[in-house]
Amino acid sequence: MLYPWKVTIFLVISLLSLHKVYPAPPSAESLKKVHTILAKHPLVDTHNDLPWNLRTTLFNDIQKFDFNSDLKNDKNWMKSTPEEKHTDIPRLKIGGVGVQFWAAYVKSSSQYKDYVEQTLEQIDVAKRLIQKNRKYLQYATSVDEIKKSMKRNKIASLIGIEGGHSIQSSLGILRMFYELGVRYMTLTHNCNTPWADTWNDSTTNAYTPVNNGLSPFGIKIVHEMNRLGMIVDISHTSHDTQVQALQNTKAPLIFSHSGVYAKCSKGRNTEDDVLGLL
Repeated sequence: MLYPWKVTIFLVISLLSLHKVYPAPPSAESLKKVHTILAKHPLVDTHNDLPWNLRTTLFNDIQKFDFNSDLKNDKNWMKSTPEEKHTDIPRLKIGGVGVQFWAAYVKSSSQYKDYVEQTLEQIDVAKRLIQKNRKYLQYATSVDEIKKSMKRNKIASLIGIEGGHSIQSSLGILRMFYELGVRYMTLTHNCNTPWADTWNDSTTNAYTPVNNGLSPFGIKIVHEMNRLGMIVDISHTSHDTQVQALQNTKAPLIFSHSGVYAKCSKGRNTEDDVLGLL
C-alpha cells in the first residue's frame, strides 16, 4: 500500500499544466541545474494517458510497439491524435521521470454498459507494456517498490483508474481493482456517478449535480480507499465534491492533472479555497 507516507517523494502535480505559457528556451546553465535536481529527486508524473492511446491506435496490440524509440517519427503511431502522444522511453529519461502512473481510462459513455470490462483491459495493457519494457520500467504498488525501482535506475510504474464510473458503484469491485495493482482512483471523469458529481457532465455538456458533491455512499468509497491505501484523486470533480472529499478523507488527496483556476479560469481547474484545504 502507499500509506503511510514513509519517505519524502517530490510529487509533482500539474496544477499549472492547463495554463498556457510559452517561455523562452532555457539556457544550458538552467538545464544543468534542472538535471542535477532531477538526478537526486526524480519527477513523479501522476497521470499518463498512453494506455488509452494504445487502445485507440493499436487496439491494445503492443507486440510490434517499440516504446524504446523516438515515436515522434513513427508514422503509424502518429497518424491519429498526434497532439495527444507525448511519451516514449527516451523522452521519459530526458525528462527525469522516476515514477509514472499509467491511467486506466475508459470513456464516460461506457458507464452502465461494459465499463468494468474495459477498465480491466486497460489495466492489462498497462501491465503488459511494463513487462515488455522491464529493462527500463518496473511495476510498483508501494513506496518500498518505488524506492527499489529508483535504486535500479528504472522508472517505477504504477496504475491509476481515471473515473469512479469504472467501479460500477461497488466496493467489492473497488477492492478487486486494488488487488490488481490500482493505487489511485479519480472519483469522476466527465460524467456524474451515482455517488459523486463531476465538474461538467459530458452527457448534458453542463454542470448538472445529482449529489451536490458526494453522496453518503461516496463518502464511504473515500473511506474505503483510505483504508486500502488507494490514493483519492479529485481531478475532474466538481467544487463541492472536492471540498467534501477533503473534509472527509483520512489520508492525503491529490489532483493528478488539474490547473489553478486563478491562473486559468476553466471550470475544471482548482479554486483557491480548495487549494487552502489541500
